[in-house]
Amino acid sequence: MSDSQALIDKEKLRLKRIRAGLTRPQLAELAQLHPSHVSLMERGKRGTSPKTLNVLAGILRCDITELMPDKLWLTARAEMEADLNARSVTAA
Repeated sequence: MSDSQALIDKEKLRLKRIRAGLTRPQLAELAQLHPSHVSLMERGKRGTSPKTLNVLAGILRCDITELMPDKLWLTARAEMEADLNARSVTAA
């Protein structure tokens, strides 16, 4: 799995799209993607860039973290918290 594939959770994307009442072609058109790109993302065969992830989240009216795999989000959150703690110690 590439880094770009790790950015998006295929099941979360599919569920958000369905809940938004959009077909794959409709989501693709709104996101300015080829319809096959959305299909491949939903099957876990293709990833996406952070920019596209942000576009999809906007269309689906959710936070980008709601489209990311839980493990990736938890890791990123822990890294941000560690960074903030390190800055607090340095500032004190």
